Amino acid sequence: MTATSYDPPVEPTPLEKSILEWLVDFHAVPGLSEQVGLCRVSVREDSGVGFFTTLVLPPFTPLLDLPHSSQVYLDGCVVVAPELTHGADCLLFMQHGKIALLEVVAFDEGNPSYLSKWKVLPRKRG
Repeated sequence: MTATSYDPPVEPTPLEKSILEWLVDFHAVPGLSEQVGLCRVSVREDSGVGFFTTLVLPPFTPLLDLPHSSQVYLDGCVVVAPELTHGADCLLFMQHGKIALLEVVAFDEGNPSYLSKWKVLPRKRG
């Protein structure tokens, strides 16, 4: 795995922004839109089949009203792109009321770290 740290943290990439904005629109979580708008990337790890993006927020950011679990996640979307044989899965992890980590992993061949064009679509259930 190759990891890159950013100090100071940087803006999310266009792909990361697309996924985060899709999740905001899909999930009715009060405060999620504000956190997505404020988040920055502190670490990005390329696993060879996807990436893990560590997100940070300013200390004053209001917490999300989440279940009592210390860690929960949101899902529901996939990324499709010519470079991905069967798309990529997306998960947004939250810890202690704050978005914390975006995971994007290819279902099969390809690496979503290197896409030129993409669409974020709802995951088909069943």
